[in-house]
Amino acid sequence: MAWGQFQTGFDPVEEQQKVATLVWDTSTLSWVKMTQPASGFGLPSYDAISLARGTTTDTFTYYVGGLTGTLVATVTITYTDSTKATMSSVVKT
Repeated sequence: MAWGQFQTGFDPVEEQQKVATLVWDTSTLSWVKMTQPASGFGLPSYDAISLARGTTTDTFTYYVGGLTGTLVATVTITYTDSTKATMSSVVKT
């Protein structure tokens, strides 16, 4: 998987599942792994993700039942300008 989320394991000490999110770093031209508690955005179960790229936004849509199935979440990343070097917000709907 080149982008998106994947399960990295279960931490019995903290009793919370961890999720790794890969983010493209435009300064190093490589994927950077960021770790957060699974409750961060509370994404429901999904089996397909699509990406729509705009000038200053990237929108990830999450589906159950494939790309023609039911939309379960949308995450929109907004950047400060068209270089997409700096994120200004990340919103889940």
